[in-house]
Amino acid sequence: MPTPRPPPQPRNRTGRTAPGRTPKRFGPTTSASTSFPLEAIRKTRPSATETTVGGRTGIQDRTADRECEIVLTAGTGSVYIRASDSPAAHNPPDPCTRALEAANVLVTGLP
Repeated sequence: MPTPRPPPQPRNRTGRTAPGRTPKRFGPTTSASTSFPLEAIRKTRPSATETTVGGRTGIQDRTADRECEIVLTAGTGSVYIRASDSPAAHNPPDPCTRALEAANVLVTGLP
């Protein structure tokens, strides 16, 4: 009978094993920009709530059970910040909290 293989070790960004570390199983946090102004987007999101991030007005909308999106003004258009959780995640942080954290970092570089 063959010897069972040990479970795979988590790997870091370079692909090397990272002993003793557990990989995070959160979904992605992404951002995108559009030429549509915030007011036009707001009309398509009746469930969205008003928010302010770094002095910029915007909206926050939980678009799915495990997904949250923040849309902020940026120049003449808008920028989206979306955070989602993997279905495999165990006790993941709230996606709206993650989207807000990412938005706070992103707004420092917006026009």
